[in-house]
Amino acid sequence: MCRKSGGGPFAAAATVLVENLEFYKGRPNAYESSPGFVRLFCRGCGASIGMTATESPKLIAFWLNCLDDPNAVKPECHQYTKEQVSWCDVNDNLPRHPGVAPENGDLWAKYEGWETL
Repeated sequence: MCRKSGGGPFAAAATVLVENLEFYKGRPNAYESSPGFVRLFCRGCGASIGMTATESPKLIAFWLNCLDDPNAVKPECHQYTKEQVSWCDVNDNLPRHPGVAPENGDLWAKYEGWETL
């Protein structure tokens, strides 16, 4: 789902508390893409911004490519590697997880009340 939303072979994202994120030019457009998940888009250009939970969201996973400086945040791991496309191999030393990274799963469980992502 993230690959399709981001329009590339993978999505580089950061998960933050909604209360720590500020939109300077209004709130993004949103639609429920699948049960429990809402995709966010820029109201001006339609660019994909990220995703959040449907009900009372406390976290946002936003795409790093939507930042003015995408180098400001560096990835800490690779998630959902069991779903990666065969023709794109990222050659780095970051930890790899076949599904959600445990620390991200813990965040969603703590703030959204979900046991798994």
